[in-house]
Amino acid sequence: MPPRRRPNAFEVTYPGEVQDESGSGTDGGNNRRRQRDGAEHYHDSCAKRRKTNERPRAPRYYRPENNELLETEDLIVIGEDPGALDDGQKPTRILHDFAFFDPTRDLVMVSLSYFDEHRGNNDHMFEGAGEVTSVPENDEDEGQEDDLEDDEPQLIRIKNILGYSIDYTEDEE
Repeated sequence: MPPRRRPNAFEVTYPGEVQDESGSGTDGGNNRRRQRDGAEHYHDSCAKRRKTNERPRAPRYYRPENNELLETEDLIVIGEDPGALDDGQKPTRILHDFAFFDPTRDLVMVSLSYFDEHRGNNDHMFEGAGEVTSVPENDEDEGQEDDLEDDEPQLIRIKNILGYSIDYTEDEE
């Protein structure tokens, strides 16, 4: 006579949830899953969500502003030291609300991942536009650019972007 099968903790705690072993057609010891309410609805909604995310999105296009400044070697942003440019130093600037786009394709906006994928490809040329502020050299100078009469942000357009970097560090205050 085989040893008697003892109930496990789930079967003792939820006696109504346990399916009859003889009617399942499979080994009752391995098939003890609890039926969830609305489980079919959950899987259907996930499938629908997956399908809608797979649709290609309509491309977004950049609309140039009238007061954009074209970045050149001589461009001095408000708050920058003009003498530093004479010493051959490159300016460090903070960019806000920036958009990258491809001027060869009717200014269609591109993501940074797309930019990375096509960086070495000579068929694509990327530009960017957005607000720019200067990085103050001394902590004492920080905040003085807020006192300027010009409340309009400086908009800049950068041509032929070759690369980018993102600095996630924050200034300690």
